[in-house]
Amino acid sequence: MDLARTDIYLDGAWGAPSCGQTIAVHNPATEEVLASVPAGTAADVDRAVTAARAASPGWAERFAKRSRTSRTPSQDQAV
Repeated sequence: MDLARTDIYLDGAWGAPSCGQTIAVHNPATEEVLASVPAGTAADVDRAVTAARAASPGWAERFAKRSRTSRTPSQDQAV
């Protein structure tokens, strides 16, 4: 089986990681290499955190609206 991924998913899109290194993913039962994935770097983590922080207010508002509309009267009284 040859599964290889060369890009990472950050900020809603697939893109190149900061380095070209990969990490082998092994089947723990057979130790067969199943896939290779990009090795993320600290710079990639920083990009992911920046994207998550930028998206957080919108996600929080979506969750709050859904939570308010899906509550029952008994749940409102319990709070």
